[in-house]
Amino acid sequence: KSSWQLINALLEEIIRRLPECTTQELSNSSWACCRLGVRHDGFMAAVASEGLKKVSGYTCQDLANSAMAFAKPNIYHEHFLAALAHYAGRKMHQFEAREV
Repeated sequence: KSSWQLINALLEEIIRRLPECTTQELSNSSWACCRLGVRHDGFMAAVASEGLKKVSGYTCQDLANSAMAFAKPNIYHEHFLAALAHYAGRKMHQFEAREV
């Protein structure tokens, strides 16, 4: 139980600092939750909201990581996922095989 309390406390602190995060930090933090099997819908919603402001600057890796971070645990954020799809489509020719 204490490890979940620590994870929640860390995620709440990251939420507070999201406006300072780079696109890589946004995608990496959501991807880390996915990889660890941590589902925190409030955190993911906050990442999506901040990501919408910065998605035009996402790299192919940022787009791929973010898409997987939301898809794997089946977290739906309509506007953010639509923006990811839009920018991924525009950058499709730049993606490496591992990012597709």
